[in-house]
Amino acid sequence: MKRIAVAHRERSHDVERAVTGKLPPKPAVTDTAAWLGLIKGFKGDASRGERVFFHPKITACGKCHEVQGRGTRVGPSLSMIHARLRVLGDDGRRWLLETILQPSREMAPQYTPWLIQTSDGKTWTGLPLRKGGSAEAYLDQEGKEFRLKKETIDAHRESSVSIMPEGLLTGLTPREIADLMAFLMGG
Repeated sequence: MKRIAVAHRERSHDVERAVTGKLPPKPAVTDTAAWLGLIKGFKGDASRGERVFFHPKITACGKCHEVQGRGTRVGPSLSMIHARLRVLGDDGRRWLLETILQPSREMAPQYTPWLIQTSDGKTWTGLPLRKGGSAEAYLDQEGKEFRLKKETIDAHRESSVSIMPEGLLTGLTPREIADLMAFLMGG
């Protein structure tokens, strides 16, 4: 009976996306319990999750994250994330979902972006690469390096907002979210 309900819910989401081009509204990104409830009952398939992870038009996670040598290292490598999730036990699924939903909540220092204001009035955002010499080098959200001459920098400070955008899961069906979670959790 539970399987039938899950299959019906998934089909209704697929039909709604096909007809309107949109999915039903999702919970607030801060409501992890509601998101967990949304994917409850979906087992998740790691191979489908891998396709979701690397698909350039669905989530494009691989544009910034690397898994087992595939993808790009703008953000942290996720090759060993399953090991951290094992240590966290039952809390691992919740932590992973919260991290995806609210990327600014917990940022490692090396992935904390900087806001840089230049004398021409422009504001730049990037991850610091090199600050020595006459120029500073940063990595932008697309993974491209940019350099700014030190004499053109008026101000810079750490940002409290991750370069990983919030809301990456809002365009996914519950099954796609469960599949992505299965892939990242290692099976």
